[in-house]
Amino acid sequence: MKFSSSAFLVAATFLSSHAMADGLRQEVSVPLTGEYDSNPQMVSGGASAYRARVAPQYTLTNVSGANEVALSLGAVIERSSNQAVSQDRNDPNASLGWKHLTPTSEFNLNARYLDESARAAELRQAGVVVSDTTRTTKGVAARWTSLLTERLNYTLGAFYSAITYADNDPVLIDYNTYGGRFTLGYQIS
Repeated sequence: MKFSSSAFLVAATFLSSHAMADGLRQEVSVPLTGEYDSNPQMVSGGASAYRARVAPQYTLTNVSGANEVALSLGAVIERSSNQAVSQDRNDPNASLGWKHLTPTSEFNLNARYLDESARAAELRQAGVVVSDTTRTTKGVAARWTSLLTERLNYTLGAFYSAITYADNDPVLIDYNTYGGRFTLGYQIS
């Protein structure tokens, strides 16, 4: 199937003006960072690396009445001065969320996809140093918050994540996490 550019422009103009009436917002951010790591492998006599990182992120949010839908697409692009100890990375991420508001409650449903450095993620979460491979997280989460009184509220939440590793590293085994949460809150003043 072939589309003409003029038909695309007409459709885009109609859809964007219609979506703007519903409260369409677009956000773009492009953080740039640089870092020096004296020993990324955390071994005796380990080599160092400089890393430069750019992390473009685009978020499209549509608010329509009591509903809000947000789509976020991004990537973390990292370049290393020493490939032997810290690989160059091109890690995509995406999330899709829906929020529904009522006068006394809020419901959220979110799905996400994230590629990241297994070494950085495992060090941050478990304090374990592993090989520099890719860790992929796919997950969904839901949360319901409701007022019980003018000052008292509760939140119920549940989540599920599937974590997988690239390169079949024998130390890193794919796993799933799931759980729930209950929070009771009281506004003092």
